[in-house]
Amino acid sequence: MKAVTILCASLLTVAAFAEERVVDDFRNFEEKNWKTFQNGKVEKTADSVRIQTSGAGWVTRNLPQSWKERRDWDRKYNGVAFKVKGCGSDDYSSISLVLDYNLPFRWYFPLKNTEWQEYRVHFGDFTPANRFALQISSSPGNLPISALCGVTFGDIWKITHNNARRKPLSFEVADFRLISDAEPRFEIGKYQVASLDNVKKRMKAGEKVKILCLGDSITAGTGLKRPDGTRWADVAGQLLLEKYGFQGVTTKSFAVGGAHSWDVVAWLNRDFEEIPDLVTFMCGYNDFSCGMHPEVYRNFLTLLIGRITALSQGKTAIVLFTPIPGCGPRYNAHDRYAQTVREVAEKYGVACFDLNAVFKKAFTLQTIGNAFNDMAHPNQAGHRLIAEKLAEFLNK
Repeated sequence: MKAVTILCASLLTVAAFAEERVVDDFRNFEEKNWKTFQNGKVEKTADSVRIQTSGAGWVTRNLPQSWKERRDWDRKYNGVAFKVKGCGSDDYSSISLVLDYNLPFRWYFPLKNTEWQEYRVHFGDFTPANRFALQISSSPGNLPISALCGVTFGDIWKITHNNARRKPLSFEVADFRLISDAEPRFEIGKYQVASLDNVKKRMKAGEKVKILCLGDSITAGTGLKRPDGTRWADVAGQLLLEKYGFQGVTTKSFAVGGAHSWDVVAWLNRDFEEIPDLVTFMCGYNDFSCGMHPEVYRNFLTLLIGRITALSQGKTAIVLFTPIPGCGPRYNAHDRYAQTVREVAEKYGVACFDLNAVFKKAFTLQTIGNAFNDMAHPNQAGHRLIAEKLAEFLNK
């Protein structure tokens, strides 16, 4: 009884010190405070705002208040709360906190629920949607919440898994607040990374094993005449069943053309509705193209591992792919990224599938074009090579 009394007293103490601050309840709608982008639209309802998008589209609520007037925010608040009424779609949309010079931090939420749903999101659960991998934190080297200059609702993406076109969406948002008692969804460090060896044993025993393949256009099968059934993720599943007899294995690609590492990390909220047994991850071409430093790439790989392990509570094994070389001037361009993947995999005890080395062994600078449709995207033979080598890797 004494222990229960102490626990209750502790909870009351936490509740007593919990603070909230309304940033905007959206009841007083002023059009001058909003900006719309692409196909995004915003309109006032009785007690909220309704946001409409046609595929891609977003709206931003500007917050003109100076950071000098918000210095106490940094020590008081650890997250945000807001309410959403969805449209019944299986799709997701996002909220982005825009800090300082247009640096967005993104979090995805579902639109399935057509009743009001409140979300309470810890700052640490937001993903930096840029090539800098900063955090919302008052610790040195990051950005504190007092740098908040706007909030964005909607999404930049016209496509979703395997480049499927997104349908028009609408949702309402209300009651945007800062809170001091947000609970992080990603409890980094609480769980150990799942063992790939255990997954292999289960596959060989004929047990059901779900493999989820995350990445960009290379994994999605961009450039293939008929991506479904010929992208490497699909072919690998066929080989694991037909060549190696793994009766219970299924493979699924959730890749999106144009994705950066930060996008895949942010989409984990969406893509982990069902917890897979194994996740593969390959990104790098787009990261390199936007000028991401290898050390920032390292940070996103680390974040990916930590969040997958937290979401799955240590039940999902991870295989990191080194980025494949491209054609011509991109043949050696991704080598530092490949080395970063090797180092991160070794440090955190996850498997590394060295696809960069596979392609370098199979093709020279002069011959690698035989496996590509263009500088970035493998052709059907290139996808077949990836699938065969991955199936061999998982059968060892």
